[in-house]
Amino acid sequence: MLKLKHKSVVRSRDSGGASYREIYYGTREEVEGQSAKLMIGDRDKTGEYELVSWRTRQVGGPVYEIELVWENLNAGCNLRFLIGRHGPKEHMLDVSVMAVPLERHPDYRTNWNYCLAAKGTDETPGWWATATDPVLSAERRTSYRWVKSPQAVSSLGEAWHLLKMPVMNSETWLMPSYTITEFSRHCTLRDASWAAAACAGKICTPALGDFGANVTNWLNLGGQIHPDGRRYIAKVIYKGSPDPAGWNSTLYESAEEDGA
Repeated sequence: MLKLKHKSVVRSRDSGGASYREIYYGTREEVEGQSAKLMIGDRDKTGEYELVSWRTRQVGGPVYEIELVWENLNAGCNLRFLIGRHGPKEHMLDVSVMAVPLERHPDYRTNWNYCLAAKGTDETPGWWATATDPVLSAERRTSYRWVKSPQAVSSLGEAWHLLKMPVMNSETWLMPSYTITEFSRHCTLRDASWAAAACAGKICTPALGDFGANVTNWLNLGGQIHPDGRRYIAKVIYKGSPDPAGWNSTLYESAEEDGA
């Protein structure tokens, strides 16, 4: 049976947290058996410290040792990140612009990018300034048609002529595109993976807020993981909805609703 040989009395503390060491000794079989049961990220009896490393060695004859190193990363006086599943501590906002079809503008009017053709009349109808759909009723189609270009008028027939040009010389408009990236540090790959993947592909509010961006909702695009010494950095990316109505809840599940 393994016996405790040494447990550090003075626990070290620095910007990375607090730690202590334990050394046990026993036979080779006992030490190897204990080593096989260990996993980085295991908690000690208090639940406050996580296992970050261990090593075994022969100290003489049939006697072997196993040294365990435990760290409480939350105790660091200058800790920049929360650990485990408690959330990120740093984030950044990127703002760019993207071209969006005029039809997706909240104040869109058909006359922005459609010509109006007419037959047998030169009168501009009152609905020309307010219409939001290029599809006309059967009654209106007898005298008017929406077309995408002046050249398209001729395809309607000789009786048709161009009545009104589009009021905007564009098919798109530029709108802000917001991306938020959150960073968290973890002492186990398992927790880092959870942070990066738990809400991927779901409508999800950034944990640290949105910098005051006027965005209806956010989509979690997943993230990346990379090692940082003995720890792991998880990077999670959120994309602000380009649609004023928000991300489509039929296509994307809400992380808040499923409890993720």
